[in-house]
Amino acid sequence: MKIRYNDNWKTSFAELNLNKDLPSYDFDGDLKEIKIVEEDACFYLSFLAPGGLFSKELKDRTGNEASYNRIHIDDYLDEGIVGIDSVPFGLQYALCLASTLKELKLTFRIIVSFDGDFCNVTFHRLRENEVYLDDDLNEYKLESLCVIDFGEVVGNRLSD
Repeated sequence: MKIRYNDNWKTSFAELNLNKDLPSYDFDGDLKEIKIVEEDACFYLSFLAPGGLFSKELKDRTGNEASYNRIHIDDYLDEGIVGIDSVPFGLQYALCLASTLKELKLTFRIIVSFDGDFCNVTFHRLRENEVYLDDDLNEYKLESLCVIDFGEVVGNRLSD
């Protein structure tokens, strides 16, 4: 597993550690049990799957996955846990999601972002010649980003 952060994240969330000290939260509803479905060679959270509505506007499979799988973590937390306070819970959910995705034995990227108001979590497969996020995370000046890549590694790259 490879974890990267942009400078905004390092400045705002340096104290958060993915391996410990994350708060525990018992997600309910759609987030309680993570189920992944495959449609047209794309992977989606079951409750967000587009039902075969592959959007050509989203350019490719990677863009479709990242767009359809976007979770606004704040929408699933108790009232009062909003904004910056929701970020640790976004990380907790990302780790739960990673655990489920690892079972598929494929390469994936999970992105946790905070735009100053809301924490979002999304994921997509890592595919050759399909780019959703610039490799230079510091290009994203308005967001704090934590990117988790995992899957089979060949040489020094994650492979499909």
